[in-house]
Amino acid sequence: MKNKYLSLLALLLLAFACTKPDDILDDFQVHISPTFYKYVVEIDVEDLTNPEDAINSKINVSVVGADADAIYNIDGTKNFQVNFGTLQLMVRKDAEPTPGNPLDFVVRFEANGYKKTELSFAIGEEDYYMADLARMLNLATLPSSIGSNSANGGIDPNTNQLAQPLVVKAGSPDSLAKINITIPTDVKFLDADGNEIVGKRGGTGLNVNVLSLSDTSEASQQAYPNGTGLMQLVMNDGKIDTILLDQTGSYEINMDLDGTPVRGFSGGKTSGGVATRIPIPADAWNDEFSRAYQEGDSVGMMSLSDGDPSWEIDDRSFVVKKDPGTGELYVEPTLNHLSWWRWRRRRWWRPTYYRHGIGAYYSPGTQANAGAVSGRIRGRFSYMRWGRRYSCYLYIRGNFGPNFRTNPKRYFSTTSPYNPAVFDYTTFSTATYNLTNEPASWFGYNFRVLKIEPKVQPPSIGYRLYCGSSNTLVSPPAGVKMYYRKHNSGAPFTHLYTFTNENLGVTYATFPALENNVYYDFQARFNDVQKDTLNVKVVDGRIYDVVLPNRACNALGL
Repeated sequence: MKNKYLSLLALLLLAFACTKPDDILDDFQVHISPTFYKYVVEIDVEDLTNPEDAINSKINVSVVGADADAIYNIDGTKNFQVNFGTLQLMVRKDAEPTPGNPLDFVVRFEANGYKKTELSFAIGEEDYYMADLARMLNLATLPSSIGSNSANGGIDPNTNQLAQPLVVKAGSPDSLAKINITIPTDVKFLDADGNEIVGKRGGTGLNVNVLSLSDTSEASQQAYPNGTGLMQLVMNDGKIDTILLDQTGSYEINMDLDGTPVRGFSGGKTSGGVATRIPIPADAWNDEFSRAYQEGDSVGMMSLSDGDPSWEIDDRSFVVKKDPGTGELYVEPTLNHLSWWRWRRRRWWRPTYYRHGIGAYYSPGTQANAGAVSGRIRGRFSYMRWGRRYSCYLYIRGNFGPNFRTNPKRYFSTTSPYNPAVFDYTTFSTATYNLTNEPASWFGYNFRVLKIEPKVQPPSIGYRLYCGSSNTLVSPPAGVKMYYRKHNSGAPFTHLYTFTNENLGVTYATFPALENNVYYDFQARFNDVQKDTLNVKVVDGRIYDVVLPNRACNALGL
């Protein structure tokens, strides 16, 4: 099996590289697992606020969760690496998903100076290729809609409690998300297992950090857990649903006692919690009464604990109060665990839900075997209230074929009256494609779908890969990515195609990004290896035959 796998990869690179066969094999033998695979997960990693800036810190990647043991780096090791801005993962052959039994796991990205970023995945049967985007928040360049505030309190070694109450005032610079936290002297601090954390003499004490998100910008929304913006998994009435959160304000509260993370509290007059004061913005809308919030109304809370897959809705309700001096509306919830918290509508009110989604498909016209186009699309949902525009942003990326229902998509339930999506950003150039919007429905969700159509008849090209004189056709491995640029243009390489288990049988296809009778430079990437070949003429209808020499085939046991 190892020889077979190595031969497939070597054959693919021979098609697009100018390197001798033996050199290619030497390059790849140290990287490839003997396990052949079908399922690939691909994650692009970028700076959240400045996507064009490289993340210079080393990115440490880990995979956790119920089925983490089944997930490997695409080279067949557990050495997870981001190469060329992308992490590629595969599923071990003997651990593939079965009907009704998806693989659940979380991919965690950590780097010095950046907020930890996590993405959750559920790979179902025949989800052969999944693509996502991990956006890492640089804590040194926060936008005005995100604030980071820290505080420290000393611990009395005799009581293992704070020597004095610790008050933390936090919020975003735009003042749309604010919170005051008061940690009393009569509470003890618990770890993830519910055990009391014992402070060390001469230790660092209680360290508190609050990340405040005002939800007013795309950047603050993308800083939410799972990289899905305001679209989050919520445990709602006993089942998990994909909910678009109302725009209120959210707070990630982290504490540690001498380096041990705090996850809960015990004792104290606040019944094992810490007191907070959270302002209610003057233009916050109370959907229950179709007006702005006012004194005497009630709100609820919801939270997301580290490692949990979904937000939990708190059963408690809190009365909205009014500051007699400033007129500010606020609530005073008690937080009994960490880390994410946000306020929401009253717990037991049942609103009307609207169901929306975004998708895309490639329409090749009369061309047969057109395959798919690869790219990224952003959809923006908006509505107006009190003269202010509320917007949420969702991304989809990957391969888009002729059927939007099987393509990458995003969909959610919301209580807010968002209008259909506007596609305000795509990687599909309007110089090459006609981009139009269409309505569609899917399992009760109303979709806005982007139709991607080439402006001119694109060239069709194909390939055949052989091993020596055997006349046996072979296929490249899933996960190999092809890039292109016009020869001598000096432009950066642009993504052209990704080989997946679904398209390995497609050996002849149209490529709208390419022009007939034009010379191109091509680049193949796989894991940490990159191969270039220059000055290739694209000719419509041409089939490119590539033969691996018998010497190389014999060395591989073919």
